[in-house]
Amino acid sequence: MKNDKQSSKCIQDEIKVDYTQLINNNNAVMFLIDPESLQIINANNAASNYYGWSCEELRQMKISQIDLLPEEKIRAEFSKAIKLVKNNFTFKHQLHNHDIHDVDICAVPINTEEKTLLILTVYDIAKTNESEKEALLVNEATKRDVRYLKSKSDQIINNSISGVSVLKMIFNEDGKPIDCVFLEANQTFEKCTGLKITDIIGKYVTEVLPCVEETSLIETYGNVVLTGIPANFQTFNPQLNKHYSVNACKIEDDCFAAIFQDITEHKEVELALRNTVGQLRTLVNTIPDLIWLKDVNGTFLGCNHKFEQFYNVSEEDIIGKTDYDFHDKELADFIRQKDMKALEADRPLINEEIVTRVDDGYPEYIETIKSPMYDSNGKLIGVLGIGRDVSERMNAETALKEKSNELQRSYERFLVAVNGSQDGIWDWDLYTDEIYLSPRWKAMIGFEDDEIPNKLPTLIDGIHPDDSKRVLKHLGKYLKNEISDYKIEFRFRHKNGNYIWVLARGAALRDENAFPYRMAGSHTDITERKRAESELLNSKIEAENANKIKSEFLASMSHELRTPLNSVIGFSQVLNEKIMGDLNEKQMRYVSNILKSGTHLLDLINDILDISKIESGNMEYAPEIMDVREVMDEIIVLTEPLVKEKNIDFEDHGKFEKLEINADRMKIKQIMFNLLSNAIKFAPKNGKVWFDSKVMNDNVQISISDNGIGIPLKQQKTIFEPFKQASSSTSRTHGGTGLGLAIVKYYVEMHSGEIAVESEVGKGSTFTITIPIDN
Repeated sequence: MKNDKQSSKCIQDEIKVDYTQLINNNNAVMFLIDPESLQIINANNAASNYYGWSCEELRQMKISQIDLLPEEKIRAEFSKAIKLVKNNFTFKHQLHNHDIHDVDICAVPINTEEKTLLILTVYDIAKTNESEKEALLVNEATKRDVRYLKSKSDQIINNSISGVSVLKMIFNEDGKPIDCVFLEANQTFEKCTGLKITDIIGKYVTEVLPCVEETSLIETYGNVVLTGIPANFQTFNPQLNKHYSVNACKIEDDCFAAIFQDITEHKEVELALRNTVGQLRTLVNTIPDLIWLKDVNGTFLGCNHKFEQFYNVSEEDIIGKTDYDFHDKELADFIRQKDMKALEADRPLINEEIVTRVDDGYPEYIETIKSPMYDSNGKLIGVLGIGRDVSERMNAETALKEKSNELQRSYERFLVAVNGSQDGIWDWDLYTDEIYLSPRWKAMIGFEDDEIPNKLPTLIDGIHPDDSKRVLKHLGKYLKNEISDYKIEFRFRHKNGNYIWVLARGAALRDENAFPYRMAGSHTDITERKRAESELLNSKIEAENANKIKSEFLASMSHELRTPLNSVIGFSQVLNEKIMGDLNEKQMRYVSNILKSGTHLLDLINDILDISKIESGNMEYAPEIMDVREVMDEIIVLTEPLVKEKNIDFEDHGKFEKLEINADRMKIKQIMFNLLSNAIKFAPKNGKVWFDSKVMNDNVQISISDNGIGIPLKQQKTIFEPFKQASSSTSRTHGGTGLGLAIVKYYVEMHSGEIAVESEVGKGSTFTITIPIDN
C-alpha cells in the first residue's frame, strides 16, 4: 500500500494543471485513475459529496474499493477505454454509508509523460432522467443539425427501399472520431435492424449498439466524413445477429448517411454452400483414387489430393493446362482419344493407360473410368476422370508370369536332377496327404516303381521300430517350426527284410502364418558309411584299450625300474662323495657318468609315470593355501647349479613378495621347475633367463623367458603334446623325452588355468601361465 501511495504521488506531480482544473471545476462526479494499479490519483468535490469520503481519503483509495466488480473486470473495461479512446459501462458502486448504487461510467484516456491515465465521469442511474441524459449526450448544435438535415433528407430517406440512417460523427479534441449520433432513419432501417426509430434518434451509436466498440466501424465512418470518399463494406452485428451490406457517404459537414441491406439470408446460403462444397472436397480428397475434371477441350478444371501426390503437382499447376503440357505427344494423343470416346459414347468407359510421372519419368499403370459431365441444364461441359494406380497389380502379374516360367524351368531341372541323382526323392502335400515317391526312392529299398503305391504309409511304415518314435518326433518339431532344419539318420526296411541306413533331408513351404502346406526331401543310402563308421569306432575302442594297457604297463615298469635305479644312484652318490675312500681321476669320471645317467633315467621314469597317471585318469589333485613367491624362490635355488654351470644371467622381475593362492603345491612346483629348467637348457652359455610375475584381475600370471634358440611357429602348436619336441635335433642336442611341457599343460589346466607360448627363432621363447588365485 505504501508503494502504491508513493507511485501515486509521483504520478500526481506529472499531471498537467489543466487536467486537475478540469476535474475540480466540474459539477459531475469525476476521478483521475491509474488503470494499472487502479489507484485514485484525484477526486473532485462532487465525488466527495456523492460517496461520503473526503477528497483526501478518496486519493488514498483504489477504485476497486468502491466498485463491487472483480479487479480483472475493471481492468478489462479500462483497457477497452484506452484502446477505443472512450468506453461507457455500468458498474455497482458502494458509498461510505454502505449503500450500493448502479452507476454509468464514461472513461476517457489522457496521456502524461509517465503513462496513460483515465478520467472517469460517474452518473447515478437512479438520479439521471431521460431529459438530463439527452442534455448530456446531444447538445443544442446537434439538435439544429438534426432539424436542418431532416428537412433536406426526409424525402430521400423515406422513399428508399434500403435501410437508411443519417448520423453525425463525434470527434475528440484531437480530431479523432470516437462515436456517432443518430439523426434520422427510415422505416426500412427499423425493419432491417429491428431498432425502433424513436429509441435511437439523438443517441450515440455505442450506447444503442455497444458491440460496435469492438469493431472498426466508427473509424470507417470517420474516414468517410474526413475524406469525403464513400465506403462500401459488409459487417456482422452480433447484438442484432445479422449480416449487413453497408454503403456510407458524406452528406454535409460532419454528417453522413449509412445505407443498410440485410444480407443475412444470403450469407447463410453462402455458408451452407461453402460447407457443402467443403464436405464434397473433403470426400473427394479422402478417396484413394485419382480424380480430375476437364472441359470439352481437354483443359484441366481441378483435381484431388491423390492426383497431386501421384503426379507430384499442385492443383494450381494443372488448372488451365492440358495433357500435352505434362506428357509427350504420343501419350497425350492417346489420353485425348480416350476422353473423346467417353464423350461420344455418352456413358462411362473403362480403360487401362500407361502414364509417366511428371517428376521422375517413371511409367505407371492407371485403370481409368471416364464419364461425360453435364451442367444443371443438361449441357455437356466436360469429362470426369477417376483413376486407380494398378502398377502393383500389373507388376505382380508380370512377376507371377515370370515366376511361372521360372517354376516350369525349375521343374524341368528338377526332373533332370531326380532322374540323374542317386538319392530318392519324395514330395508330400500336407493338405491332401498326396505323396510322390521317385523311382529311385523305391529302387533304393529294392522295389520297382509300380510295386508299391505313392502313399504316406509307404514313407512312414518302413522306418525301423527302434527309430520310428525319434524320427516322427523330429519331423513334428520341424513342422511346428521349433527347429530350422529337417535332417536325420535312421534305418529303413528293404524288400529283402534287412534294413538299410538312410539320411533323410527335407524342407517345407509355409504360408503367411508359417503353417506348412507342402514338404519335399530326399533319402540318401548311407549304409556303407555307417558300416565304415562302425569299423572305425571299433578300431578306436581297440586303440584306446591298447593305449590303456600301454599306460598301465609303463606305470608298472616304472615302479619296477625305480627300485634298482635308486640303489644305483644311491651307491654312485656314496662313491662320488668319497665316503668309502678316495678314488682316482678315472674312477671319479666313471662314477660321475653313472650318477648323471642314473639321475637322467630317473627323471625319465618319473615323467613316464606321471603321463601314465594322466592318461589313465589317476593323477591326484590336492589343493592347499600356499605362497607362490615361496615356491618360486625354492625353484630358483634348486636350479642354481644349472645356472652356474652355463654362466646364465638370471633376473627375477617379480611384482610381489608374497601371494597366497589355493593350489596343489607339488604340481605348481613341478610346473615352475619344468619351465625354468627348460629355459636354462635352451639358453646359450653366458645367455639370459628371467622371471616375470604379476597379479592380473583375480589371477596370478607367471612368465619364464630365455634368449635361446626359439621355437618355429609350426612346432609351437604341437610342443604341448606328449613325446613331441620342437625338432628331432633338439632331442639329440639337449636331451629329454618331450613329456615335460605336456605334463605342465595338464597341471595348469587342472588348476583351471591357461598356458601360452611366444617365440621367435633365434631370439628366444616366453612361456606364460595364468592361474586363478582362488581355484
